[in-house]
Amino acid sequence: MLQIKTNAADVNVGKVAQAKAKPASESDYKAAVAQAKQILAEIDRGWWQLGELADKVTKKYGEQRLKRFADDIGIGLCTLERRRSVYRAWSTNEAPAPKSYAVAQELQAVEGRFELIKQNPNMTKREAREIKAAPEKSQSRTEQAGANPAAGHRLEETKRWFRSVVEHSREALSDAAFVNGYVEPELRRVLREGVDATLREAGEAYIRLVEFLEKLLANEDEPREQFLAQAAE
Repeated sequence: MLQIKTNAADVNVGKVAQAKAKPASESDYKAAVAQAKQILAEIDRGWWQLGELADKVTKKYGEQRLKRFADDIGIGLCTLERRRSVYRAWSTNEAPAPKSYAVAQELQAVEGRFELIKQNPNMTKREAREIKAAPEKSQSRTEQAGANPAAGHRLEETKRWFRSVVEHSREALSDAAFVNGYVEPELRRVLREGVDATLREAGEAYIRLVEFLEKLLANEDEPREQFLAQAAE
């Protein structure tokens, strides 16, 4: 009687071939889509909650605590500030915020944004970006609907941004103060090893910002000191 020997490799190859030959189930794909949507929804809720927490921390402990909060949770300060900005933009009204966090981020500084979402609750990120790029269109839509734009939001966010810039500048002055004294050789060695291009880029960015603000203020009727005082309030 003829005996045929098989090994484990032959069996595995046969199973793989059968799996490839089996047609893909459409229900599996739909299940994957549903799971992905659920994951994205959880991410959206997480960004909203993070923005809310950042807002609560600064209201209770002051603006200077935000950097420490960012360090303690392991996230960039600029990222945390953006999440807080989006949360604040939509927490000033009892109307519901967009379903998509990406849409909320695009429209956060657009006047009449609550009315826009009311008109189109399922707005996509692409639609929101188009409105952001052409704000006059969104303005005409909200005017036609009799909306009451939250014109003060952009001013408040600008003030918060300016206060943050001033606070960061003070911290930079404090950090750089040691160069005015004697720097030990060992510290010099450590600094040479740890110097990063980001530091120079940040310094140059602040210089560009100062030059821009100086030019901006030079073209305004409002005195420079008055503008800075109001922004820092």
